[in-house]
Amino acid sequence: MKFGNRWIMMFSRLFIPLYFVLCIQTTNGQTSCPGDYTIGEQNTQSKKTDSYKDDTVNAVLNFDSKYKFDCCGFISKWEIFVRKNPGTLNVKVQVWYDSGTIWTLRGENDITATDDNKENEITISTGSRIRVFEDDYIGFYEYAGSVITYGNGGNNYKTATFASNETTYNWTAEALDDKRDHAIHARITQSQIPTFTNLNDTVAISNNEVAGTVLFTLDTFDSDPEDAGLLTVAHASSSGSAATFFELDSTTSEVKIKSGVSLSPGDHSMTFNVTNPCSRSSSGILTIRVENDPPVITSLATNSSTTISEDLTAETLLHTLTVTDSTPTTCQLDSTGVPFQIKIISGSTSKVF
Repeated sequence: MKFGNRWIMMFSRLFIPLYFVLCIQTTNGQTSCPGDYTIGEQNTQSKKTDSYKDDTVNAVLNFDSKYKFDCCGFISKWEIFVRKNPGTLNVKVQVWYDSGTIWTLRGENDITATDDNKENEITISTGSRIRVFEDDYIGFYEYAGSVITYGNGGNNYKTATFASNETTYNWTAEALDDKRDHAIHARITQSQIPTFTNLNDTVAISNNEVAGTVLFTLDTFDSDPEDAGLLTVAHASSSGSAATFFELDSTTSEVKIKSGVSLSPGDHSMTFNVTNPCSRSSSGILTIRVENDPPVITSLATNSSTTISEDLTAETLLHTLTVTDSTPTTCQLDSTGVPFQIKIISGSTSKVF
């Protein structure tokens, strides 16, 4: 079938390019940002019309969706356009979130630009990065003088005059302005997945272990130093009788024997999850092998003996066996050709006659 030029033109008009932004949905409410993801004014150079050099304003919070984070990750770079001939090249670039009755500073980086009248990209070192969450907003505080430029646009923002660095502020009370885009954006890197360093593993224990005994201590690793002390370890699922016999101390990451249980032999598995604040997680399995220890006769010393007459003909009690075990036991006489026997008296005690 042939297509004329008119059909080709119609197809070309109907063709609309589609662009997709990749986000990775995680299990605990946060969406993990993909690598090299940018929030804010993409082309900062295009927003260099003016600055706050002639105003008393020194703090700005952008309220438009362009400057709103929609995922969780770390800010690895900031880009700003610096006005011509600024009195300073220092500015605090910030992230704010609405904590309910007031706004709270999530974090800030005190950056120093290197060139005026240019785009400046500043890399934030690992360990000093701001972790952003969904619904956080970009702001900045020009504590030493006007630095960042702005241009005409259709975006909402609020301004304030800080007497000093604020960690909380009632941004809700400030008037909302519009039609202004600020020359700033943040580049986000993805949070790394935490892992267990000692799972999967198997530990063998006696069925005579007592309540509170520490069987295993979970060890975790996260290559993001900002996650230190912020990882959550949880018991996710079990097989066998693990949920009945064992428990996780979430404070110490120790796996212990529960109180009031009697361990039964066999393999009992526990699956654990380790999760960072961006909800990225991994799992590992601990198998606890409960071994059936042999019962112990505690009433017989190594060289115990009992003296009887060779003329004895009546059935006579020679010894009462005392046996220690966590499960019911059965005693039997292994020697053959001897005039002795074992009897159970009163349903529980074994006696030698």
